[in-house]
Amino acid sequence: MRHLHRALGLGASVLALSAGSDAAIGQTNLPQINVSQPKQTAKRAPARRVVRRPATGPTQATPAPTAAERAAAAAAERTAAAARELAARTATFDQARSNIYTTIGTTSATISHDTIDALPAESL
Repeated sequence: MRHLHRALGLGASVLALSAGSDAAIGQTNLPQINVSQPKQTAKRAPARRVVRRPATGPTQATPAPTAAERAAAAAAERTAAAARELAARTATFDQARSNIYTTIGTTSATISHDTIDALPAESL
C-alpha cells in the first residue's frame, strides 16, 4: 500500500510540473514550413500521326524501311543479342554449379524446374 501512495504522489507531481509550463519538457520548437504549389507548365499537343496509303497498281516497288522500322529492327537485334548473352552466362553458371554439386553416387538427386512444377500442390 505504501508503494501505491508513492506512485500516485510521483505521478501527481509530474502532472503538476507539465501542466504548469507552456512548452512540454524536452521538446524543441520547430520553424514553420510553407509549401507552395508547383508552377503549371504548358502541355504540348500530341504529335500527329501520318498514315500512308499503299500505292495501287501491279508495279509497286518495295519501299525503303522508315526510321521507325529501322529503330524497331535495331531494338529487336539488341534484345536478341541480350538474350544470347544471357543464355551463354546461364550455361556457364550451370557448368560451374555442376562442378560443385556432383551427380555421381547413390545419394545424388537432381530435380528440374519442370519436375517441381509438375508436382501436385498437396505434396509441397
